[in-house]
Amino acid sequence: LDLAIAKTREISATAKTMQFQLARAVARRNFASFEAPLARMAEAYDQAFADLARLFAREPQRLAS
Repeated sequence: LDLAIAKTREISATAKTMQFQLARAVARRNFASFEAPLARMAEAYDQAFADLARLFAREPQRLAS
């Protein structure tokens, strides 16, 4: 579960950074590319949910109890 937690924290931190970058870009009317941070967030999302699936998909009884 540690990997999923770390990856969701990474997504959160990147989103927060992008929020401030977007606000600055709007104020300056100069839009930089957000492709790289979005790609990192997508990769972190995939890794987090793969970890969750690995942990919980094999043991459905564990979730029910």
